[in-house]
Amino acid sequence: RVAAAPSVATHRRHTVAGEVAMNRRLSTSVLGPEKTSVFSRILALSPWRTLIGTAGGWFLFDVPYYGLAILQPRVLSIILTGLNVQQQALANMTVSTVGILATLLTMSAIQCVDLVTLQWVGFLITAVIAALLAVLWDGLIVPQDGCKAAASGGGHRQLFDSSPFQPGDLRRLDASRLEGPFHLYEEEDPTPNEGFAGSPTALGIAITLYGLLYGSFWVMNVTTYVMSSVAYPQEVRTTLNGLSSAMGKMGAITGTTLFGAILNGQCSNLNDAFLSILFVIAAVCVLGAATTAYGLAGAQQKKKS
Repeated sequence: RVAAAPSVATHRRHTVAGEVAMNRRLSTSVLGPEKTSVFSRILALSPWRTLIGTAGGWFLFDVPYYGLAILQPRVLSIILTGLNVQQQALANMTVSTVGILATLLTMSAIQCVDLVTLQWVGFLITAVIAALLAVLWDGLIVPQDGCKAAASGGGHRQLFDSSPFQPGDLRRLDASRLEGPFHLYEEEDPTPNEGFAGSPTALGIAITLYGLLYGSFWVMNVTTYVMSSVAYPQEVRTTLNGLSSAMGKMGAITGTTLFGAILNGQCSNLNDAFLSILFVIAAVCVLGAATTAYGLAGAQQKKKS
C-alpha cells in the first residue's frame, strides 16, 4: 500500500491536468483562442439589434429623465408658487417619494413580467402621462410672461435659473423673525399660487400628474440597468453593458442641453416652454418603446425558447 501511494498521487495529478486541459479546449471552442480580443468576440456574435435595444433604450430614457430632473425645482415653483425654502424642499421630497414607490413596484413586477415588456410598457405609460399633462396644462396654469417676470424679479423666473434661489431672490435678513435654518432669508410679500388657475382641484390634478410622470421614469430606471446585464452572453456582457451605460450618459447630456435650449428659446412664455418639453418627453418615450420592442424582441424570443 505504501508503495502504491506515489502512483495514486500521480494519477490524481494527471486527472486534474486533464480536466484543466479539457476546460481550456471547451473555452477555446466557445470563445476562440485565449488572445482573442473582446472586439473580435463582439463581431463574431453580431449583437447589433440587441445593442439598439439596450443602448438605444438607455439613451432615450436618460434624455427626458435627466432633462426634467434638473428642472424639477423650477417646475414645482410654477405649480406651487409662493413657497419658502422649507416648503419647496418638502414638495421635492414628496415627488421623490413617488419615485421610491415606483421602484419598489417595478422590482416586484420583474418577478412576474419579462423585462422587455416591462420596459416598453413603462415608456408608453410615461408618454401618455406627459401628453395628458401637456393637454391639460393650459387649463391648469395661468400663462405668465417669463421675460418680463425675469426683468422685474417676480413671476416664475426661477424656472430659467440654474438654481432655485438667485441673488435677486434673497431679501434683507431680519434676525428677529428667524425660526430655524430654513428661514435664513425671507421672501418679500409672497403671493401663494399667483400663477395657478386658483382651483384646488386644478392644483391637485397638476401635482398628481407631475408626481406620476416622475414616478413612471423609475420603471425604465430599473429595467435599463438590469436589461443590459442579462441580454448578452457572458464573454461580452461587461463590455456591452458599459457601452449601453455610456449611451445613457450621452442621453443625459442631450436631455439637459435640449431642455435648456427650449427654455432659453421660449423666454416669452414659461408655460409654452414647459409644454414643449412635455411633448418632447412624450415623443422620445414613444420612440423608446419602439426601440425596446424592436431591439430586444430577439433576446426575448431566445429566452422563451
